[in-house]
Amino acid sequence: MIGIDHTPAEPDWALTAPETGELYAYVWWCGDEYCDCTQAQIVHIIERNQYGGWRESRVVWNGNYATEGDWDVAPNTELNREARRLRKHHHELYHRISWPWDRKGKS
Repeated sequence: MIGIDHTPAEPDWALTAPETGELYAYVWWCGDEYCDCTQAQIVHIIERNQYGGWRESRVVWNGNYATEGDWDVAPNTELNREARRLRKHHHELYHRISWPWDRKGKS
């Protein structure tokens, strides 16, 4: 008999995504060139400070955490995959997110 994996699939975060506020996609980097940790993330920015930085935010989606460039899939590729999935299955949500490729050249 063939075994069947009955592990429930991860819930789709898009079904419980915040209905208002700014959503921002990027690749987080730890800032340490030695360990070089990275992770693709989509963040709900709840409040900005007077200079435009994030005063309060909450991560709503995480890609895989990797250190020293030890990726199964590069973080930008993960972000692209999640963008394609959202564009296909959650079109309105996709267009609410500020994606890195939409911000290029903007200050």
